[in-house]
Amino acid sequence: MSIVCVLALQLVSGAWEEVHKDDALTVERRPVPSGEGRSGLFELRISGHATVPPERMFETLWKHEEYEQFVPRLKKMQILSNDGTVKLLYQQAKMPMVKDRDYVVRVKKVIDPSARVYETVIETAEGGPPESDDFVRIKRIRGRWTLSPDAAGTGTDVVYQIFVDPGESLPPWAVAMGQKSGTPDVVRAMIKRAEGR
Repeated sequence: MSIVCVLALQLVSGAWEEVHKDDALTVERRPVPSGEGRSGLFELRISGHATVPPERMFETLWKHEEYEQFVPRLKKMQILSNDGTVKLLYQQAKMPMVKDRDYVVRVKKVIDPSARVYETVIETAEGGPPESDDFVRIKRIRGRWTLSPDAAGTGTDVVYQIFVDPGESLPPWAVAMGQKSGTPDVVRAMIKRAEGR
């Protein structure tokens, strides 16, 4: 099959393409569906492993009040509401060389106790402080963390899947460059925090 045919098949099927792999993480991407985002933007999937069990990993993931202490590029995290299952969060993110971003997201936890699988589902939401000239408000985010037991049952297989359109002022190629480093850094930081390193 020709390279052109393979690429066309990937675009149609939404197949994941591996763009980076090291001892800790695998980074994959796929184009976002037509109509969901600007042409040239990608959804990312980062897979890794934590030596702590899923329960411990999820405890770290759900403590949003601690994110400012360790999440890269996060300037501010404010919990606007929390009913125990769903949180409304306002966040500010530092951006290199361009105006900082802010956004409001709804985060819902989904737990399967018998399988020991923990998920959080993330999507942009209304609410939070009014838009400010100091930030570009991100209007399109969707993602999911999935934490499941590893084969040994003592550690955690970690998967973070995310799509963000940070705004028209950033061309797709610049977004892709930032995703390749910035998004995996978040996963590394989360695992490191959970492991107590």
